[in-house]
Parts: sequence; C-alpha cells; structure tokens
Amino acid sequence: DLVRSRGLGDVYKRQVSTQSTGPKEEPKEKPKPQKEPDLCWGCKKPLKNEEVKAMGHLWHPDCFVCTKCKGSLDDGFVRRDELPYCEPCIEKLNAANKKQGSTEDCAACGKPLSGKTVEIEDDEIYHKACFVCVGCGNNFDDTDFFSHNGKLYCEECHP
Repeated sequence: DLVRSRGLGDVYKRQVSTQSTGPKEEPKEKPKPQKEPDLCWGCKKPLKNEEVKAMGHLWHPDCFVCTKCKGSLDDGFVRRDELPYCEPCIEKLNAANKKQGSTEDCAACGKPLSGKTVEIEDDEIYHKACFVCVGCGNNFDDTDFFSHNGKLYCEECHP
C-alpha cells in the first residue's frame, strides 16, 4: 500500500483507493474556535460581566477613572492624549500648561481648551459648545458629522 514518490527522496505517501469499502462516514464538525475575551483598556485583563465603553475602548468600571487623581468619572470626563480626566484635573493641567506657554486650543474657536471637550479622530479637539455644524449651528450629540475643508457639517448641511 505504500508507494515511493519520485523526486522526493525517502518520502512515502499512502496510496488511496477510490473504491468504496463500506458506509460513508459523516465528516466530523470542526470545533468552533473560542473567541478571545475582550480585554480592559486600562488594566489589560479580561472583562467579566460589567464593562464601560468609552473613548472607543472597553474598560472595567473600576479601571475607568481619572488618569491623574484616580477619581470617579461618573459625572463626565475629558479626553486628553487618549486618556480620561475629570474636569477639575483637566482644568489644573490646562492652567499649568498655560503658565508654561503650551496650551491646546479649540479647533473651532482657537481659544484654550477648558471644561468639557470633544476629540475627533483627526486629533482635533473642540470645546463641547463649539462642536457644532457650521451650517445650522446644531450640536453633534446624537448625529453624524462630516468634515469638509476643515469645517464640520451635519448631514443636511454637508456640501
């Protein structure tokens, strides 16, 4: 039943008969690969039952805290350098940066950032109040926005 393959050195292949020798066996189902558990963005450990989705990532509730003071972010947060901060800490950071001469400015109004901000994928940061359509002035809280020539538009006003 073993046949020597030509040109392959001492490699042998089993000759396969094409005749049926009995009842056909059903192919066995391959076990489905188990999905890797989602990991917390903060501690990099697997998420269990509860999770917080913020800044495009999943977090344990205990891990989604202010980067500086480790306080709760239940009352909201400000995103800065891809990290969450509470408002008091971000205001202190902005004040410290202003004293040092380096501040981040709102992409819409050009004034230094403070209070609640919104950061979009283009690394542009806006005061929450400035994150509005330039055509109609409506905010983008629950709607999509489009960038055109560096300006933000809602779907209805988008050129």
